[in-house]
Amino acid sequence: PARGRGGATMDADFGQQSQAFTLLHDKNMLAPASAASWCPTMDLLALATSDGQLALSRLDWNKTGGERENRLWTANPDSPVTSLGWRPDGKILVSGHADGAVQLYHAEDGEVLHASTPHRGSAVTSLHWQDAPAEDSRRSACAYLSATSRFALPTNGGGGGVHDRPRRDGAKADAGAGAGAGPWTRPPGAGARALFDHFDPPTRLTVLCSGDARGDVVMSAFGIFPIASARVGDCPADFPTAGGGTAGGADLAVLHASLAPDLSRILVAFRANGGVDAVGASAAMPLLARRSVEMCTAASHGSQIAALAAELEREARAAAATWREAREDFDARIDALRERVGEGRGVGRGRGRTRTNANKRSDDSMDMDDSMGDDMDATTSENVDPNREDDMDARTTHPTIEDLLLAYLATGRVDPGVEQFLAHEFQPRDVRRLARSVDAAATKVHAALSERIAPAAQSCALRIAELRALARWRERSGAIGLDERAADVALAASESCALAAFAAARLATAAAARLRAFFTLLLRTQRQVAFGSPDGFGAAGDDADAPPALDAKLVEEFLRDGLTRDTLGDSLGSNGLTRDTLGDGLGSNRAAGSDAAATREVPRGGPDDGAGAILGAAI
Repeated sequence: PARGRGGATMDADFGQQSQAFTLLHDKNMLAPASAASWCPTMDLLALATSDGQLALSRLDWNKTGGERENRLWTANPDSPVTSLGWRPDGKILVSGHADGAVQLYHAEDGEVLHASTPHRGSAVTSLHWQDAPAEDSRRSACAYLSATSRFALPTNGGGGGVHDRPRRDGAKADAGAGAGAGPWTRPPGAGARALFDHFDPPTRLTVLCSGDARGDVVMSAFGIFPIASARVGDCPADFPTAGGGTAGGADLAVLHASLAPDLSRILVAFRANGGVDAVGASAAMPLLARRSVEMCTAASHGSQIAALAAELEREARAAAATWREAREDFDARIDALRERVGEGRGVGRGRGRTRTNANKRSDDSMDMDDSMGDDMDATTSENVDPNREDDMDARTTHPTIEDLLLAYLATGRVDPGVEQFLAHEFQPRDVRRLARSVDAAATKVHAALSERIAPAAQSCALRIAELRALARWRERSGAIGLDERAADVALAASESCALAAFAAARLATAAAARLRAFFTLLLRTQRQVAFGSPDGFGAAGDDADAPPALDAKLVEEFLRDGLTRDTLGDSLGSNGLTRDTLGDGLGSNRAAGSDAAATREVPRGGPDDGAGAILGAAI
């Protein structure tokens, strides 16, 4: 061809003018490129290198700024990137990795929106994202409207929680951001909405088709929820090769897998015979094409149920860890106090196991002289069996910490051991510091329970209820395998989780109130030791550090229950607030859900998450 003006060329045979290739950018790289992909809607290039770095750059965004200004963000995944792809709207970048993981990135800032491992232990070699026909969106606009967006607020994925969400580079939250700060603390932004908008759920299905070096092909709705999988080597067909033989067995690796625009067929190109032959094959998927609207609704709920269940587990574990850390500091102080007053002395001294119920001991035992108690224990120790409950109780006559503090409430007399401990080992500044720490932990736990865990469980229940309603519409949803029995079990589990969260929130409020009253008692006791009066010195209102008024009823309840009893910790540690209960409910009828899908065009691999039990069918 002859070159024309402006870099154009003239085709001699047809006399038509065409544009010549022009070098737009040339860059020396520190490591070879392992994968690259252009954004379908913007001038963005995603580039992965063999040194483990993934970068997104804009072409000619700032010609004078250099490479740093043209690069939008970089990431360093745990596993090397082996393939890249884009969602058709260009808002989400998807990467496949050598360990079989698939990650979704927000194109604007590189936030990891979702991570999964559909190809465990096998490198992802192909990624292709396909939208359902636009007719699906118009057809479903009036047919079905989710009620979840009208009756439940979106959860912010742990925003403001007591845990820190790792960023794409593995860094933690900024140290100066305060307790509980970090990437989770910001409200959900464009990244979360780009993946799934709570108030504007998707109206048509979009499917991510991925293949790996083992010959597996996995289809995931919205790039999140696996709906089908197949292994090319397990297909009954024999694929002819260039050498005249057939390709089959396990020695197959997917080169490319993509769906037709109408989702009716899948095209797979793969290597066979040790990479010698390249074979292309296609398979019909009429079920996905006919029921894409129903699959869109079911998969959108299923993906959100899985995300909510993961959020419940994460928040519950973080809340339990926060409260456990605060209680460990409190228990350490109480144990030190028990040792100071002699409650922790061994059996040889006659102290044995202490009794925690103050009502089991008469008032005169609290005034018993310590030396007299030692003599009595020494006398009775020869005639008692240490393994017998009655003999053990007969030997433990020393009052407990609870007894001594209850006696102070009744008589105003401070035990010498308590007095020495509060005067020298646990001073007022230490009491105030521990009180602030425990109160802050209780406040965080209450916020997590009432603002994130309970709403997430409620939203989960609403979505499961909608799936159950769809499962009862068997004419439309029966073909995709929605299991009503699994939905019933999961709905009961999510409702139980929501009730448990509200009950634990009330326990957090009660525990905080009791502990505040207890710390007030300690501060007033220290005032009694220092100034001879719990109100301190001077006229009322003159002392800025004076403790607040004492709620004797709350203190008495707290002491009679025992200082070591932790009802809130027991509630947070139970399965009612973790994904274990919800996951059991979601996954209990997995087999039943699998059996519901009787017709298959592609062998079923099925979702890995428990939420997939409700959506039992594969394509």
